[in-house]
Amino acid sequence: MFDSVRTRLTLWYASVLAVSLVAFALLVYYAAARIFYERQDESLRSTAETVASAYMQELEEEGSIDKANEVVLAQMVFPNRYVEVVDTEGRVVAQSSNLVGHPLTLSATTLNEARLRSVGFVVSRTLESESLGVRVAVVPLSKNYNNPFGFAVVAESLNVIEGGLRRLRRDFFAGVPLVLLVASLGGYFLARKSLA
Repeated sequence: MFDSVRTRLTLWYASVLAVSLVAFALLVYYAAARIFYERQDESLRSTAETVASAYMQELEEEGSIDKANEVVLAQMVFPNRYVEVVDTEGRVVAQSSNLVGHPLTLSATTLNEARLRSVGFVVSRTLESESLGVRVAVVPLSKNYNNPFGFAVVAESLNVIEGGLRRLRRDFFAGVPLVLLVASLGGYFLARKSLA
């Protein structure tokens, strides 16, 4: 069976197509993963800046840190997000109800990055409920770098990204062999017709 020209042509065609499809699938997968992570970072940064702005505005209006903590975290509820306000040393000042008793641990490096670049990112594995950890964005509360006040910290589960990537992998694992099978059958019949 493998001695026929038709079969050898079909196998060559299928092999070249398989390599092309796998290379394309890998390229798309890694590009999609990068885009997913960039979008998550941008969304977290934006949410952290919103928290910082609201916190500073409430602090100016109320003149009390305790009142600002209470009002901001009570009014600003973000589904599937963890929110903290920390001082300049990274100690928790206030946190959302889904974080009570489980503070996000921030390194001095992350806080310095946030001071210097206006935003810092880190992956934290301190929450037991999040198997893959959480992506954390840290932004300064105040834009005044000479008089730092603290930081707004917002985190989201990496399970969100992994779920999307898992669906993409499943689609590739089902789609690539199916396309390869259909194209190989078509190639076999074309070779058969042209060599008849």
